[in-house]
Amino acid sequence: MLRISRDYIIFNLKNPICENRSDFLNWKCSYHFLMYLEKNIQIIDFQTQNITNIIKNLLVNF
Repeated sequence: MLRISRDYIIFNLKNPICENRSDFLNWKCSYHFLMYLEKNIQIIDFQTQNITNIIKNLLVNF
């Protein structure tokens, strides 16, 4: 699983729904974040991963 720091997500994710750290706990924001990752990085497998677990795994410091 790709590991991305919280600050990287906050400053580089160009999605107005996700503007601060607490927003990532919101399901809609998390979903849009995954859509962004899938489109730009193509690492997400929605068939085998739970959205909540993906977000938890991504929101860890290096």
